[in-house]
Amino acid sequence: FLERTQWRAVELLLVEGRQVGRMLEDLLPRAVADEIVSSGAHNCHNLHVVILQLDLRGYTGLAMSMTSTELAAVIHSLFSEFDDEVVARKVFKMDTIGDCYIVLAVIPPEGQGPARGSARATCVKMRFLADKMIA
Repeated sequence: FLERTQWRAVELLLVEGRQVGRMLEDLLPRAVADEIVSSGAHNCHNLHVVILQLDLRGYTGLAMSMTSTELAAVIHSLFSEFDDEVVARKVFKMDTIGDCYIVLAVIPPEGQGPARGSARATCVKMRFLADKMIA
């Protein structure tokens, strides 16, 4: 009976650990979430990021010209396309708030990623993402 109880406790901890890992991946860039899960901490003091915030132009007029269900369908369709671009470019979607879409890209520390110009490369990646999203 004791072995079964111990096994069950370990299984519950593993399930909870996976749930925490998935939650962290929803809230944080994958590399940060992985580090927190594996070590229990993350040194964010040296973390440099680029943040892109997109607001839909003409949103108020759009909202006034259709029902809330139609508006939600348009926003969902548009943001789903944005989500695909975010995944393709391996950046992190921070949040959507109404008509605002917020994306983050971590600039690799020196010696990781492209050796030279990693900050510039990350900014260029975000610029291409913005161009794709507004096209």
